[in-house]
Amino acid sequence: MIYAANLAVASLLLTGVWWYASSGHRLVDEDLDPGMIRAYRIRGLTIPLVFLISIDISFFSVNAAVYSWMLLIVADTMLLRVLRRYGW
Repeated sequence: MIYAANLAVASLLLTGVWWYASSGHRLVDEDLDPGMIRAYRIRGLTIPLVFLISIDISFFSVNAAVYSWMLLIVADTMLLRVLRRYGW
């Protein structure tokens, strides 16, 4: 639980940095597509979501919780497909 929580918090902090840097194009290129910015925000939130879900799963089975981290591969693949479909 501690490991998954640590990874979730670290990922949320990194997503927060991206959110700050990209909002209003503060620290990113002015020509960066707003859709791309939004896509990376969504992508940055999927990682902590999977780790937070794995914490809930760990109450039932530690092995299942560790294997649930494989959802990161599935979630990222699905998200990339959706983003490519919309041209981001």
